[in-house]
Amino acid sequence: MLRSMTMAKRLVLGFGTVLVLLVMVGGLSFLTIDRASSGFSEYRQKAIRSNRMGAMQASMLLARFQVKDFIHTHSTESVTAFRRYVESTKATLNEMLGLVQNPERKALLAQSSTDIETYSQSFDTMVSKAQESDRIEHEVLAVVGAQIEQRLNRILENANESGDTDAVLSAARALRYLLIARINVRGFISTGAQDDVDKVNREWDAFVKQMDALDASLQDPSRRALLGEIVRFKDDYYTAFGQLVSIVHEGNQIVSETLNTLGPKFAEDIEKVKSSYHDEQDALGPKIQAANDRAVVMIAILSLIALSVGVLIAWWIVRVVMGQLGKDPAVIAEVTRQIAGGNLAVDFDQTGIRGVYRDMNLMVERLRQVVGEVRSGSDNLSSASTEVSATAQSLSQGATEQAASVEETTASIEQLNASVQQNTENARVTNGIAKHSAEEARRGGEAVQRTVAAMREIASKIGLIEDIAYKTNLLALNAAIEAARAGEHGKGFTVVAAEVRKLAENSGVTAQEIKKLATGSVTIAEEAGTLLEEMVPNIAKTADLIEEITAASGEQATGIGQINEAMTQLDKATQQNASSSEELAATAEELSGQANQLQEIMSFFRMEGADSRSVARPIVRAADTPKYRANDFTNSSADLADFTNKDFERF
Repeated sequence: MLRSMTMAKRLVLGFGTVLVLLVMVGGLSFLTIDRASSGFSEYRQKAIRSNRMGAMQASMLLARFQVKDFIHTHSTESVTAFRRYVESTKATLNEMLGLVQNPERKALLAQSSTDIETYSQSFDTMVSKAQESDRIEHEVLAVVGAQIEQRLNRILENANESGDTDAVLSAARALRYLLIARINVRGFISTGAQDDVDKVNREWDAFVKQMDALDASLQDPSRRALLGEIVRFKDDYYTAFGQLVSIVHEGNQIVSETLNTLGPKFAEDIEKVKSSYHDEQDALGPKIQAANDRAVVMIAILSLIALSVGVLIAWWIVRVVMGQLGKDPAVIAEVTRQIAGGNLAVDFDQTGIRGVYRDMNLMVERLRQVVGEVRSGSDNLSSASTEVSATAQSLSQGATEQAASVEETTASIEQLNASVQQNTENARVTNGIAKHSAEEARRGGEAVQRTVAAMREIASKIGLIEDIAYKTNLLALNAAIEAARAGEHGKGFTVVAAEVRKLAENSGVTAQEIKKLATGSVTIAEEAGTLLEEMVPNIAKTADLIEEITAASGEQATGIGQINEAMTQLDKATQQNASSSEELAATAEELSGQANQLQEIMSFFRMEGADSRSVARPIVRAADTPKYRANDFTNSSADLADFTNKDFERF
């Protein structure tokens, strides 16, 4: 069965067997790596979740630190930090609730979620109570206590000034008890201890008794009024202290019964979940390692089997290939290189010739026959193409000379056309400039007329100013006369009137000078307006003449353009004839060249008893194609573009 198979099928069978073995090794390796990857992924997931548990523990511990800090400082920074840590813990906890599938872990995490909500709400309640206690401390106790102390000091000072020793003694004792009670209130605010509350109550009772004694000893109405205010403040102070004690006790109860209980419980529950992940990691690691060891052994055994089978198949393939090639591949390659180099006289070893080597021998013999026939035909083709090329070259030369003459005529007409167009363009530009100058002169005359009118108006206004200065001078003179009549009382007014009179005289002189300048400016402006009025008609007449020149140049350019168009059509026809002649010459030349090229190609092959090189015949080339010289005059448009308004003088 194997003998009847082709070489391709044998190669496919051999390499297919090797590939099957490689696929088996690769498949086993893939399965092993996939299992290991799955195990490592599971191990990594457990490690990540364990780390998440640790992160929750750390965040919750930091939140508990902020609670402790707030209890001592009541700072808003602690509240902000607490809420940030709690929100981080909640986010991680909610994420883990969505990932965890184990019922026990899920139950612990759910309970932890409830506990942290309760913990957060309890802290918010404690914060509100702390804020209320701070308000009572600063807005009530501190203010009312200071009011009581102030009024007792006033009673003490008043009684001391009047010599009422009983009132002084009672007020001093009451002030002493008040100060001690306030000190104990501060101690309670700092510690929250019941002992401080008892001290406050004891001192306050002594203060109240002393106030009763002071009430009995005071007779002065002002002191009794102060005492009435103290009694009213006293009740407010003690009531506020009772509220403060109640709030502090409630806050302490929240801390002891909720915050100090749920915080450790939350940490303990999270630790249980984290420990369960650690236990699973410790059990999963050895299992993965054992599975990997077994897979390595199986892959090594299968690889050895595949290597052995591959060596046998390689030996079999080499034997089959050598049988079909007939010779060693190096010998066949050497023969092939000589044939590729054109050597058809290569020698073949006829001993036991077979396979591909025998077929190559037959191919070389056939190539020798074909090359001889092609060489004979290429010689005949080269002779005929040379004669055709000479005839086509003569025809092309005549057409080329005719086309050159037409091109020169066309180029001259185009140059004339460009000159006329240049003149037309210059006349058009000059016409536009002249019209623009006439319009500007007309507007200049109007502007001068408006200037004359404005200057006349200014002169009239200056006359009014001169009249006002004259009247002011008269008024100043009258004021000086009246001040002189007033005698001693009018001296100051006389000085002012004199100064006003001087200013009026100066204003009058200045107004007269300005009026003279304005009158002179009116005369000059009128003369300028007269000159502009005389210039406008002359400029307009110049513009009309230039416009007529422009029209004549345009008609001349139109006629030359028609002549140029006719010459262009004639030039196209001549160029087409020349092009056809050149194409014929080029075709003949190309045919001759291809014939010579074929001879050179066939001379590449070397055969015994035959001339390997043919004599190359000279190639007759057609005359060069004349270059169209109309481009020599294309710069006329560019020259026109160089003219700008700066080249013309404006009037």
